[in-house]
Amino acid sequence: MAENETTAAAARPAVDWRSPSWLDPAALETEARRVFEVCSACRRCEMLCDSFPRLFDIADREPGGIASAPLERFAPVADACTLCDMCYPVCPYVAPHAYAVDFPSLMVRCRAHEARAGKAGRVVRELRKTDRNGRLMTSVAPIVNWSSRPRNPVTRPILEWTTGIHRESELPRAHSATFSRQAKATPAGEGDTGRTRPRRAGRGPQGRHLRDLLRRVPQPGHRTRGARGARPQRSRDRNRLSGVLRHAAARG
Repeated sequence: MAENETTAAAARPAVDWRSPSWLDPAALETEARRVFEVCSACRRCEMLCDSFPRLFDIADREPGGIASAPLERFAPVADACTLCDMCYPVCPYVAPHAYAVDFPSLMVRCRAHEARAGKAGRVVRELRKTDRNGRLMTSVAPIVNWSSRPRNPVTRPILEWTTGIHRESELPRAHSATFSRQAKATPAGEGDTGRTRPRRAGRGPQGRHLRDLLRRVPQPGHRTRGARGARPQRSRDRNRLSGVLRHAAARG
């Protein structure tokens, strides 16, 4: 199989965000329609995220396709992009191809233009301040995790009404013991791995989950062999689980 042109590509071209044309509305519209035409003809990324089905729906429903669609129709395409960058590695038209498609960078450009034009609402502007929001959430992590659970019937409807986030969507969990805090609390010395004490197997969330899973899984041998067969079988299960936990702790 011949090497894909994407895998042989050079370094990703830098985004020239300081250029006056980067936020120019006419230049942005021209570049967006060009990239959207290429994407709608390829459709390799249709299953990656919701941006592409929305884009292809516009291309299929508009009489003239991408070229005749009003510019406002493409706003949901940029809104659905999470900037995960999954589409860039699989795109066959990234640089050094002549098309030089960079869909994630185009979405960043669209959002920057939206912010400069004042089209983003206050809720959207506040949600985009991820560094500040992360610092606030870590200080009250248990409350945040409780209130952000999809099945919370009290807080999720309120969150959906105020921010527009669907009540059943999964949200990131907050942790008070962040990586930077753990690194400061356990400085790594010479020849040290950074841990002040060895991790005990089965003490973390993974161990609790496996123990709970073992209790839930029915053991047919316990029922068929009675009490005499149950004790050896449970002992073997316990030893097997301990081995799994020790292996996980050693790798962690």
